[in-house]
This record gives sequence, C-alpha cells and structure tokens, in this order.
Amino acid sequence: MDETVGSLSKGSRVWYKQDAETWLLAEIKENSNGKPSVALISGHPGKLLQGVEPSRPVPANPELQQAIADLTQLSYLNEPSILDNLSQRYGGEHIYTNAGPVLIAVNPCKHLPLYTPQVADQYKAGAFEAVNQLDPHIYLVAGSAFRDMVRQGTSQSLVINGESGAGKTETTKKAMQFFAALAGGTGVEGQVLETNPILEAFGNAKTLRNHNSSRFGKLIEIHFNKTNHICGARIRTYLLEKSRVVHQLKGERSYHIFYQLVRGTKDKTQREALRLPGKPSDYNYLAKSGCTEIDGVDDAANFAEVLEALSDIGLRPADIHALLCTLSGILWLGNLRVEPVHADDSSRIKNDAALSNAANMLGLREKDLAYAITHKKIKTRDELIVKPLTGQEAVDARDALAKALYAGVFTWVVAAINAKLDMGKKASGRFIAILDIYGFEQFQTNSFEQLCINYANERLQQQFTRHLFTLEQEEYESEGIDWTKVEWVDNQACVDVIEAMPPKGLGVLAVLDSQCRFPKGSDETFMHALGDALSANDHFGTNPRRPGEFFVNHYAGPVSYNSAGFLDKNKDMLNTDLVELMETSSSPLITSIAATTADEIEGRRGGQTVSSRFTQQLRELVSMLDATGLHFVRCIKPNAKLSAGSFTSELVLQQLRCCGVLEVARVSRAGFPTRYRHADFVQRYKILLPREQQGMVLRSDAEMRAAVGQLLVAFKVPAGQYEMGRTKVFFKPGVLGYVEDTWAKMQASVLKLQAYARMFLARKRFQRHRAAALLFQGGWRGRGARLQYAKDLREHKAAVCIQRHYKGGVQRAEYKQV
Repeated sequence: MDETVGSLSKGSRVWYKQDAETWLLAEIKENSNGKPSVALISGHPGKLLQGVEPSRPVPANPELQQAIADLTQLSYLNEPSILDNLSQRYGGEHIYTNAGPVLIAVNPCKHLPLYTPQVADQYKAGAFEAVNQLDPHIYLVAGSAFRDMVRQGTSQSLVINGESGAGKTETTKKAMQFFAALAGGTGVEGQVLETNPILEAFGNAKTLRNHNSSRFGKLIEIHFNKTNHICGARIRTYLLEKSRVVHQLKGERSYHIFYQLVRGTKDKTQREALRLPGKPSDYNYLAKSGCTEIDGVDDAANFAEVLEALSDIGLRPADIHALLCTLSGILWLGNLRVEPVHADDSSRIKNDAALSNAANMLGLREKDLAYAITHKKIKTRDELIVKPLTGQEAVDARDALAKALYAGVFTWVVAAINAKLDMGKKASGRFIAILDIYGFEQFQTNSFEQLCINYANERLQQQFTRHLFTLEQEEYESEGIDWTKVEWVDNQACVDVIEAMPPKGLGVLAVLDSQCRFPKGSDETFMHALGDALSANDHFGTNPRRPGEFFVNHYAGPVSYNSAGFLDKNKDMLNTDLVELMETSSSPLITSIAATTADEIEGRRGGQTVSSRFTQQLRELVSMLDATGLHFVRCIKPNAKLSAGSFTSELVLQQLRCCGVLEVARVSRAGFPTRYRHADFVQRYKILLPREQQGMVLRSDAEMRAAVGQLLVAFKVPAGQYEMGRTKVFFKPGVLGYVEDTWAKMQASVLKLQAYARMFLARKRFQRHRAAALLFQGGWRGRGARLQYAKDLREHKAAVCIQRHYKGGVQRAEYKQV
C-alpha cells in the first residue's frame, strides 16, 4: 500500500509527526495543493494545522484494524501505526503481539491470568498442529518450537532478548513451565523448574532499572527422549557480574541470596552457627548502596523456597550448610577493617569479631587470612620476596577474594544443578534451548562489564538481523524467487570495533588484550592505544574533555565507557597467596573452588583473558544457535519505572527500533516467511493426491513441483499467496496456518467418516451376535424347561402312586378290624 498522504482524500485519518518521538492522530480536512491541512484528534483535539509539510503526516490504519494480533496484517506499516497497535493491545492487557515470525512481549509489570493450567491446555494444541485461532502467547511460540523439533527432528532455540526490565527472566520461566506441562511425565520436569529459584537467588539482583535483573547470561537446554518427553537439562552460564558482590550503585542491591540468608534463617541455633547479624545492613558489602529491601518481595519466604530447591537438586544437608557458611564468610570479609601502618607503606587487619567470623565461616585460621590479605609474595629467579600491601591494595585483595569465592560458589551451584539434571543415555540428541541473556545497558558510568554485555547484544542482534534478513534474501535468490530486496542496516561495523583481530584490524578487546600482556600496561596506555587503532573509525570516538573515556556507536545508540579498571578486570588475576590460602581451608567446598581458580589462573598465564574467553563463548553460542531452528521473542519495557498500566511511547518506540521489530514486520509482509521443502510437503499431504500417485516415488524436481502444485490446488491456495522455488514452496504470512487448518479439518472429517463406518460395522456385528445369543439362550431355556417339566411329571406320578398305596394300606387295615 502507498504509505504517503498524497493519495488520501478528505476525512482520511493520519498520524501527524509533532516532533522526533511524538505522533498525534489527525484527520485530513483538505489535500488538494500538495500541503494538506489536518485537524488534530489527539493531543489538542480540534486544532487545525494548515499547509503542513507532506513529510509530517503518514496514513493511519482504519479503526477496524485497531489492536490486531499481527503487525504484518496492518494496512499501513509505519512507526506510529505499530506503536498505536501495541499501545491499544497493552491497554487491553494483551501483552503479546506478533510481528511476522517474531513475538513481541510487553512487560505488564503485574500478574495477569495468562498462565493458568486452563490457558496452557488451550495452547497445547499448538505443539502438534498449526493453530491460527489462538492469540499470540509465549506458549504458542514454545509449542511451535516443540512441534518443529518433533516433525523435523532437529533441535530448536528460543532467543529471548530485550533491555533490562523488559521481562526476559519471567518470559523464560513461563516457557519452561509450558514445556514441563507439555512434555512432562518423567518427573524430571519438576527438577528443571526447581532451578529457577536457585538461579534467581544466586544470579539476580535489584538494579536501578529492574527489581529482578539477571546479572549473568544463561542458556538452558531442555533435552527430550525418543518419546518426546523431558529427560534432562543442561545450563550454561556467561559472564557473572562479580563486582556486584563488593559494590553496588546507590539504590541497587547485591545478589538476592545474601538478603535471603540474613532474613530467612529463623532458627536461633543456626543463626549463631552461621554468625548472622540482625539485619543485612550490618554487612558493609550490603549497606553501601543504602538499599536492602524490595517492595513486595519477601526475602524470608524466597529463602525457604531456595533451600527446598537445593535439597531437590540433590544437595545433602552438609553441602547446603557448607554453602551457607561460605556465603556468610564472604559477607564478613566486607567487614574486615584494614588499618594502614607506617604512613601506609603496609597494612594490617584489625583483630575483631569480623576477622573471627570470616575465618571461622571460611574454614581458615585468623592469622593466615589476615596475612594473605595484607601481603603478597613475588617470585624472582633467585628468591621469594614478601611485599607488604598498602591499605588500598589490601582492600582490593580482600574484595578480590570475596569476588572469587562468590564466582566459585555460583559455578559450583550450577554444576550441582547440571549433575542432577544430567540426561545420561536417555536423551535423543534433540533439545530446545532457551537463551536469557542480559539486555543492552547504559548507565552514567559504564565499565568493562557493560562493554561485554553490550558486545553480546551486538552479536545477538547481528545474528537476529542476518537470520531474518540476509539469509532470507539469499534463500530467495538461491530458490529463484522473484522478490524485491528490503534494505536494512547491518551492525557488522560496530561488531568489528569491539572484536576485530589482525589482519582485519584491531578492535577494543584486541587492544585491551595486548595492553594486558605489556608489563607496564595501564589504563592510560590503553586509551592511547585505542586512539591509535580506532581513531579513524566512525563507530568509535573519544572526548578530549573526558580523557579516560571512549564511546562506541552501538546499534541501540552511542555509549560512553570509563576505561578505569579495564586492564585489571580483563586480567581478573587473583593473588596466588589467596589461592593458596583457600587451599588450606577445612571446607571441601572452598578447596574445590581453590582448585578451579588455580586452573583458571594457569590458563590466563597462557594468554587467556576474560574478554578472550567471553568472545570464544559468544562465538560458540552463536554457532550453536545457528545450527538450531530459531524462534525469537522481543521483550519490551513499557516505561522506565515499571509501573503497571503505563505505556511510554517514546521509550517503546526506541526499543522497537533498536531490536529490529519494525524491519521484521516490513520484511515479513513483503516476503514469504514460511516455507516447506517439496519432498516434506508432499510426504505430509500426499494422501490428497490421486490414488495412483500416492504410491509413486517422485524422483525429479519437476515431479515434486507438480505434486506440490496439485496439493495447493486441492487446498485452494490463491496463486499470489505462494511462490514455487527450486526445492521449496514459499508461503505468505498465515497461508501455512490456513493449509494446516484445512488439513486438520480434512483429517477430522476423515476420522469422523471412519468412526461412523466403524460404528456401523460394529453395530451390525453386535446385532448378529445378539440375535444368535438370543436364539441360543431361548433354545437353552426351552430345553431346561422341558427337562424340568419331565422331572416334575415323574415326581407327580410317583407321589400319586405312593399316596394310592398308602391309602390302600390304611383302608385294608381298617377293613380287617371290622
């Protein structure tokens, strides 16, 4: 359709662009001289704007198309129309909307009755056949992934993306619950769901944008057996934000498990055993941000749920106690008071209750803990030098120990979950992966963690874009489909700024790794090296007024990064003295963490940094996703404060642009989003072919295409709704659903005819058997009656004979007496 106002007549509805982010609904009053006059319907109702620029208004959809379930069905597919459709649906508590093959999920910021067992039962049909009558839902996407896995025999992936606070974690949980309801029955599904409270407690935290933000990325693989039931799972994690253990921004919290531990441990004896204080703010690590509570969240109740889940995944009471002791010890490390000595040339740890509690909980001796934090051993070629640490260096060592311990605890918990959920030999090799990874982040101060997070989002956005655009166009060309190309913006240039390696060039991470290898590398030399390598790149820049910062033009907008601490975070080198200290612990958990940490340090000495390891993980993740069938869910944050019922158009529009939803809708409507291989299409629907062709072996492409054409005629699919490729048939949006629905109706009709035929034959057999039974029963009863009559007759004759002789005897006796 023409999306300009030149062809619109008086009375037509349009969207008037008031500014860069605001659109107002209006009506054309005159459109004859090239500059239409419009009367506003929203904003300032009735206000007349005469002679507006033709580029300011764009056509609006008719009222009949308000709040429709699929954006590709809109007559006009412009930004304000899409935004208005989402707003209308959100206001009616329809939080899910399709954009062709992509599901848009707008966070309702409240509980809705959309996930009850009754609702799940309605959507289970979508796991076995295409269903067009149901509203968009995460259950429908999950069911589609399950259906594709079963039919195609290939693994599938749900890629759930969106910025922090958009509802990715909740959407992931709902998808897992649906898979459990759909393919449960083995008992494993309950254990899979039990992982949610554990992972949220140990990996989620309150941020300024989200009360339950995932501070790590996770990929959950749900594995199925040969009968398509859940038989196990595996969880992969990416880039835990360790720095949150020791530092949070004002108004944020550390990981939920710390607050749950303090508030949820009710038994007095256990509190004393864990050396827990009265409230979370008694710990320095938790008190710094000034926030220890979340409105509407019961940490104590959640802790009880976590403890139950830990037991369910197979942890013994002793293991759980060791885990809680380690968490308590990490918190007490933050209360260690470092005192400078000799004008801060060295330092010492004050011998107080904090030192005693930390050492006791970590299974260490107090003097060993204090010494390892305040001293560092330096090995030279000839001797071993012990260097006292300054006050700040000791604080850094203390914090590094706390972060390493928590990272080790997190890895240990995930390993315990995977051990419990291991599928063994029961797996069929097919799985459905659910990717829930951190959204794009931009704060007032952005550091190394934000760069890695945004880099991951860049790569996933690139995969999303290439999957839905580039691969689509390449497949159309390879199949010989005549289709107009849709221009789209590739973010490869931005990805190169971050990850480029020689000979292609040097990206930020390559420069960072090279600086980490230099003995005298520092944040300042890192900034100079960045300028030398990337100063000519349009997606990179620096600000002379802020010498320690650089910015990257991401797909979601420019982000400024503070280089302070980049090298140390990338090296992530824990003092070997602290590793040796952990090895002396009486706690088996901490000694296992020490062994894992020592292996990681050995690997980093070989040149592996945090960024290089993360880059490798990210590439493996993208490769794995590319090898599966992809299903995309784009989560949208409706407003900055996460208030229920509030829809901020500017914020939503920005997210729609960033995640590529607008382009997806346009491409889907312009092209053919669903397709079927000729052989698979014929195999599935060949029963509709003439009888003589059903048993034929179709070898050539021409025979296959002819058979597909016959089937499409049988389904009455109009010519413009499909295109015949060399090896596949391509369908417009909704056509395959129509075909599946028609096929389902045909199957239902055939089944009904078969049922009636079987019923008729069964009734005839029953009637014959019943008549035979009645005849047999009648003859048998007659024989019995005759035999009984003969018996009664004989008995009667015998009785008469006896009576006669008796009476004769009596009469004779009386005669003789006379």
